Amino acid sequence: MKKSVTKKILKIAGVTVAAIILIVVGALVYINRNADEIASDLVQNTFAKSDFSKVYDMEYQDLNVSIFSGNINLTNFKFSPKPDFYSAGDSIRFANPILVDLLIPKFIIKDLDVGENLNLNDLSFGSIVIDNPQIKLISHLTGAEKEKLRKRISETVKDTLKKAPSLEEVEITRFVINEGKFVYYNHVEQKNVFDAGVINVDIKNILLQPGNLLKAILTKSFDESSIQIKDLSYPLAGGFYDIHLGEIDVVVEDDGITLHDFALIPKYSKKEFGKAFGKQTDRFDVKVEEIEVVDLDIGKLLLDDGVEISKIVLSGIDANIYRDKNIPFDYSKFPKLPHQALGQIKTYLNIGKVEIRKSVLLYEQLSEGAEIVGGVPIKDLYATIYNVTNNRNVIATNGPMKWDVQLKLFDVGELSLAVDFPKDLIENSFSFSGKMGEMDMLAFNQITVPTERLKVKKGTIKSMEFNAVANNDISSGTLVMNYSDLKIEVLKEYKEEEQKRLGLVSSLANTVIRSFNPGRKGNKEPEQAEIFFERDKNKGIINYLVKSLISGIKGSIIPGFGMTLEKYEKQQEKETKKEKRKH
Repeated sequence: MKKSVTKKILKIAGVTVAAIILIVVGALVYINRNADEIASDLVQNTFAKSDFSKVYDMEYQDLNVSIFSGNINLTNFKFSPKPDFYSAGDSIRFANPILVDLLIPKFIIKDLDVGENLNLNDLSFGSIVIDNPQIKLISHLTGAEKEKLRKRISETVKDTLKKAPSLEEVEITRFVINEGKFVYYNHVEQKNVFDAGVINVDIKNILLQPGNLLKAILTKSFDESSIQIKDLSYPLAGGFYDIHLGEIDVVVEDDGITLHDFALIPKYSKKEFGKAFGKQTDRFDVKVEEIEVVDLDIGKLLLDDGVEISKIVLSGIDANIYRDKNIPFDYSKFPKLPHQALGQIKTYLNIGKVEIRKSVLLYEQLSEGAEIVGGVPIKDLYATIYNVTNNRNVIATNGPMKWDVQLKLFDVGELSLAVDFPKDLIENSFSFSGKMGEMDMLAFNQITVPTERLKVKKGTIKSMEFNAVANNDISSGTLVMNYSDLKIEVLKEYKEEEQKRLGLVSSLANTVIRSFNPGRKGNKEPEQAEIFFERDKNKGIINYLVKSLISGIKGSIIPGFGMTLEKYEKQQEKETKKEKRKH
């Protein structure tokens, strides 16, 4: 072939290639210049053909798209339920149990890559940034309707994870929400369930399948991520308390959640709370500086509705517990012992350890007919609860639940308490032991004067040790209290009828108390007193433990006072024989 012909062919080919390049570049320039309009038409058409259009209205102010950079800017995006949705048929309502009402002033996507041939395979985003969104989730189904959906959704989630469909992957280098506001609204009751003043989200390196979002959560394809929620308010069902949280921090990589400035806030005053409740109960006013949840098993929670946590730490509790005994008592309630209550929980629960650190508590009681409130202040409260679980295999491996508590009683007496529960969650027995250091007994007047009409004029506890076993009916054990120079006065200004009603007062009024233990006649060791108490089955374990200790203290101060295990067993034998004679 001649050189001139070759040159001619190359020239034509070059011109052709150049023309193709120019056409492509020209097309891209045209598309880029008109990308906003093209993208807007695409979005509107896609939305109109989707099922979302049957439920939601969508609008936005501006959509700016750059093909070359892969950047998309969206302003004033609104996504709201249609006004007639709530009166729609059950099929569409059940298909959308939670609605979204969304306003995003600014939505930025950077470095969008849609893959080869625009087929959306291996879709990736450099970053997605959402500024100042107002997010409202709306629950609109009744309780009965939610129950119908619960099992169906649970099984669908499990089946989805088992099948693990191979769908297109979406990769997001960074997903950010800045200064968002969130509300969860109950349309049936026409009220906010809870709301959050500020939400900040920063999630990095997300790799997920759009058809299987849970897989990304369970495999933790993202790391170095955090979620922050501030100023969260949540009214509890029943209308007696609000929960407020100053801040929630979620560290995704560590499976950790930290709650700051938790508050349980009563809606009624101390005077009005019991009246509004209608039955005698404790009123809790609680603040907690920090609650730390360590190693939460997300898979267990999402798939099995089970709770698996390594440790929960509560720091800086400031609790005020108040009970008005002028309110009628509810005798229909029979609280289970703690391990028995765990055994009745149907779903899996395993919390390795619960720690309470540097906390204070004030228990206050207004006795029937009294005008002055009695109180028991507790400071420097440290406690550890081990093995909070209802799983027998975990108990067999790690041992049963145990409480280990240290505190300062009345700000003067250092008390330690250990409570050991059985491995069998059905068994109704447990044991407890402890000791207390030196304490000025005048501190007891904070509770004994207003509640027992009893005043300690002087006295010092040098030491106290106790050890007992208990079941659902009785507690029994021993208490050794080393004390000296005790003098007690029964307050005379109270009516005789009131004194008769108070067991401790009426006994002390007619009994000579022991002022020293050990006595002053050469005894070197303090005498041992017996702990014995018949449980009030309408009350919980704290009342049981406190009343058991009081029985031992009474026995130490007044030898031969009250019921003992020996007397109780003889009484039971007599009653059994009496019943046999009847039949």
